[in-house]
Formats: sequence, C-alpha cells, structure tokens
Amino acid sequence: MVETIIQLQSLDEVKEFNRAALENHGDITLFSGKYIIDGKSIMGILSMDLSKPIKVEVEDPVNKDVLQAIDKFRVVS
Repeated sequence: MVETIIQLQSLDEVKEFNRAALENHGDITLFSGKYIIDGKSIMGILSMDLSKPIKVEVEDPVNKDVLQAIDKFRVVS
C-alpha cells in the first residue's frame, strides 16, 4: 500500500486524478475528515472539500504510471 497527501485545486486536476485512478487495478481510497471516498468515483471526489488536503491510499499499485500521475498532486510538507 502507498499513502500520500494530495491537493486537487481545479476541475481539470480532479479529472486527471480520476483518469489515473481508473487505470489502476487496485483500490484507491480518499480520506477527508470523516469522509471516505472511492478514488475511481468522480462524483465522490467532487463532493469533497477540495480546499483541504486529501489523504490517498493506493492498494496494489501495479501501474507505476498511476503513481507518477498521483505524485503530481502530492502536497510537499
């Protein structure tokens, strides 16, 4: 499992993240406060408070391109 914190700041970034999530065979789960969202659900992502950082868990990251796409949105701490 891979965990990271991301920030999605525009509709285009949400679409790009969702496309990358759909290419992964394993689960991608987003956590924001008390909400847990399937990363493959664009409606779920759009229902989140995108002004705050989002924790991402990627199960079984088979496709390394998916990890690179997700890393693009990683919050640098």
